[in-house]
Amino acid sequence: MFLFGCNTHTAEQNVMPKDANVDAAEDKPIIKIEKLTDKEIKFLNRLAAENPFVIIPDSVERYYGRKRDTVAVFNRLILPEDSLLKKGYVYYDLEFYGNIDDVNITYKFSMGQAAQGFGSVSGDDTEDYLHTYKSCGVTSCFTSVYRNGQKIFDKETKN
Repeated sequence: MFLFGCNTHTAEQNVMPKDANVDAAEDKPIIKIEKLTDKEIKFLNRLAAENPFVIIPDSVERYYGRKRDTVAVFNRLILPEDSLLKKGYVYYDLEFYGNIDDVNITYKFSMGQAAQGFGSVSGDDTEDYLHTYKSCGVTSCFTSVYRNGQKIFDKETKN
């Protein structure tokens, strides 16, 4: 299983040539540092409008691996540790598999005792998706569900 998560360190040493996506060896992924595409930024901004805890950097590590005749891709956001700390995050992780059109995203975060939460996004494409998330603070938790950008469920529970 491939993981897309927050990387708190830059990985310049892992940059590969732009034309080499898959190593000849099936078990060795190729890693590239790239900018998020306009489509990725647009969809992640849409999710951030639904949940302000979603963070969007401009760079991403892309991991390309081959299993038989299939190329698997996973992505890791590059978020400098000082950037996370300035925003109050102790931990942040966002995973997505394939490309953004596959809409298979999970995330979790922690701001220490102030707030923590998790969410997932799944669907057929970036125009037909379901985004659910839950965040908890000291006194209450909030659960929200969005379908294609429209809130369809919102609930607060006291701790």
